[in-house]
Amino acid sequence: GRPTPFGLDTTDLAAALRLIADCRWLRLRGFHFHLLSHQLSVDNHLALIQHCLTQVGQWCRQFQLSIEMVNLGGGFGINYRDPSHHFDWDDFCQRLPAVRHACQATSWLLRFECGRYISAPCGYYVMEVLDIKRNLGEWFAIGHGGTHHFRTPVAQGHDHPFQVVRRETPAQIRDQRVTLVGQLCTPKDVLARRQPISALAPGDWLVFPLAGAYAWNISHRHFLMHAAPHTVWLV
Repeated sequence: GRPTPFGLDTTDLAAALRLIADCRWLRLRGFHFHLLSHQLSVDNHLALIQHCLTQVGQWCRQFQLSIEMVNLGGGFGINYRDPSHHFDWDDFCQRLPAVRHACQATSWLLRFECGRYISAPCGYYVMEVLDIKRNLGEWFAIGHGGTHHFRTPVAQGHDHPFQVVRRETPAQIRDQRVTLVGQLCTPKDVLARRQPISALAPGDWLVFPLAGAYAWNISHRHFLMHAAPHTVWLV
């Protein structure tokens, strides 16, 4: 690993356990790990879990601990670049019991934090095309919105997948590569770069899926006093 501001350094573990043992109001129930995000490889994630469970077993023997659970955090990836290949949850669940058995961890309750994996597919960000322009040979579609509503592409460094919903108006451009941007006065306000689009006109809608996690809630809201997006809940 590398230095971070999060968590407890393992060199402080012995002191932390002594503090817990000396306090009658506290009882150690387990350990909590969170070591990565956006894991798309089942093999790598299972290897990490095996390492964590092995380490917990060593701590239990070293400090004579009896625990109930291990929280292994999240990290289950959403593949924004290729939505057809997210983290393979079925394969992971089928292979996890063998890892637990190998680590002698079958008596511990394992907890996972699956928020992004569950909620990202539940949200969509929709942006109306305000203008289409060409600058130094590159086409830009300027939308009524941007990264102050939907910061995910900038935060994760990808071109976000999208669909065009056309209105019944003549297309201004056809069969072009277009960069999709917002209305902010910064060149960083980009949601997808040089994407092939068959037809597009002002008034069309750009629909971005996988917007249900780390989207509006991590965005720099009210950038230059721009309004918040309208939110529609479908139950």
